[in-house]
Amino acid sequence: MSGWAARYKLLPSGARQITALLLPGDLCDLRCTMLARMDQGIMALTPVRVAYILPQAINALERTDPMVGHALAWCSLVEQAILRAWIVNMGRRHALERVAHLFCELSERLAMIAPDGQGPRFYPLTQEEIADTLGLTPVHVNRVLQDLRSRAMITSRRGGLTVLDLVGLQRLAGFNGAYLRPQTVPVAELAIA
Repeated sequence: MSGWAARYKLLPSGARQITALLLPGDLCDLRCTMLARMDQGIMALTPVRVAYILPQAINALERTDPMVGHALAWCSLVEQAILRAWIVNMGRRHALERVAHLFCELSERLAMIAPDGQGPRFYPLTQEEIADTLGLTPVHVNRVLQDLRSRAMITSRRGGLTVLDLVGLQRLAGFNGAYLRPQTVPVAELAIA
């Protein structure tokens, strides 16, 4: 409900890959109750407040209100779109573009949560967390952040960073946030005749 968290997987070597960043209001593993055991961990990046919703309550809501089911399906579509964007980001972009793209995505997602929040946004991410999210080393992330600071696109301090030039980051990353707002078919058109 509030705070930042991350989904992650650990390799046998102890290396960590962050597979999702969870922002205030995000649903976290809605269908995990179907699993006997989760294949990932979840960690708080900041102080968090969470709410646990019983699977039976979700199922009952979906049965009694089709709009709830539609909204949950939409959330799943957005989550899948973010995963696809992350795969492309890590597989096809250079380090500078990867970091810029991540910051642009986070800014867009935060704007969806609090549209009135104009101006610079603070991201409570360490260099190690950024590295583990983007498949880079902390040293490489440090160099990229120095480059972005020299371009006056970000400032950083212990415990996180602030984006100053979102438009510049968007240009640098070739960012298009349309994947965060998928257009769906109206619910009435989904009804079976």
